[in-house]
Amino acid sequence: MRPPDAAGPRLLAAGRSIASGAAALLRWPLRLFEGREGREWRTVVLTLLIVFALMAALGSVGAVSTGVVVNFLVGLAITACIFSLLALGLQVQFGHGGILNFGLIAFAGLAAYVMGILWRHAGRGLADAIAADAALQAAVLAVVAAAAAVFAAPVAGLAVERFRPRAPTRLKRLAVLAAAGAAAASAVSLFLPLGVTQSRDAVILLGILLGIGAAVGLAFVFAMPAIRLREDYLAIVTLGAAELLEAFYRNEIWLTGGTEGILNLHNPITERALSNDAWQGFVDALDPNLRAVPLAQLLIAFLLVLYFFLLFEALIRSPWGRVLRAIREDDTVASAMGKDVNRFRLQALVLGGIAIAVAGILIALRTSTIFPGTYERQLTFSTWVALVVGGVANNKGVFAGAAIVLVALPELARNLRVLEEFGLQNIVGPGQGVAAGLILILFMMYRPHGLVGRKEELLFGR
Repeated sequence: MRPPDAAGPRLLAAGRSIASGAAALLRWPLRLFEGREGREWRTVVLTLLIVFALMAALGSVGAVSTGVVVNFLVGLAITACIFSLLALGLQVQFGHGGILNFGLIAFAGLAAYVMGILWRHAGRGLADAIAADAALQAAVLAVVAAAAAVFAAPVAGLAVERFRPRAPTRLKRLAVLAAAGAAAASAVSLFLPLGVTQSRDAVILLGILLGIGAAVGLAFVFAMPAIRLREDYLAIVTLGAAELLEAFYRNEIWLTGGTEGILNLHNPITERALSNDAWQGFVDALDPNLRAVPLAQLLIAFLLVLYFFLLFEALIRSPWGRVLRAIREDDTVASAMGKDVNRFRLQALVLGGIAIAVAGILIALRTSTIFPGTYERQLTFSTWVALVVGGVANNKGVFAGAAIVLVALPELARNLRVLEEFGLQNIVGPGQGVAAGLILILFMMYRPHGLVGRKEELLFGR
């Protein structure tokens, strides 16, 4: 028979375990700047500082106030976060999985258009129905809670395994459930009470979830037959799927709006940033010249990039990531060891596709409009160049690559307009393309593993 005071030592041991895990979590950021990882992080941070210092210098030319420069840099930071997320999804697919995906923009465009089509054809009516029906409100809140729990559970589980791997299984499950429950409760509180505005936010959230689901479905549709193909044929299949979807967006006017796109998309970020007095006060306290909406967009984009980066870093360092790298190196050997090569590649394609889909949704929500020209092949190839420049098979490299190729180059190319005074017309677009191609050639010649890539994981030239 158990002594009556046996619960005390067990609670004390659980408390010590939680405290030790919290201490390890606090020490973890300091270890990032040690050793090889530290050198890579310092390279990334230095690259970002140089890029944004250069952009600040360019933005200050002709600026009437410092507020203009600050808002300009905030806009560039939003662009950097969105395109870093885009490159991060491609990193999982190609850098770690060896999947040659030339149709990555198909995931982004499909997710954005599913969200936009729902709002264009049924958004306002569905929002009014939710605001008037208690049963629909309960269903919406259940969906919100479930989505938040699913969003939080993977990171919580990976964090527990990372910092407290020897903790009891029951304690690990309790920590994951607590994190999921807290995320669900916080998400539900954002939608209460479910008035007209909150109902419209819920419709957009439903569109986001459907868009991500459509991107996952797209991965299954063309990955199941194509995942067994050689790399060059797989690239053709993915590129063809992206071109087919872009043609669909342009020609199915009744559904997508054609080249005129989808306008006046309800934007929860904009609505809440403008209506929240606490947020407005916080922005004014930072800088009266700052605009509340772009800063809110930057916060959301940064948090999403951070979420996917931590999630993918933990996955790549896990046994699943080691199997994925083994498949990338030699799928025949991995298959001989009993690993289901096609299943692992499909999982990598789906996970990367989710990150790319979220990036596509952020692109749409940034301007509250969706146009087919936004999701065209040029963005695919620019993302590939950013991946090579930053470093293949190293998640940290996407930040440096996106800052150089997708932020600095377009802004520098816009300054080529001064050459139009000397008779050179329409030089901005071609100039950007030439510069990106030149950078790619130079990196492939002199540093094929990129800024922070690792030579032992080099995929090119094999």
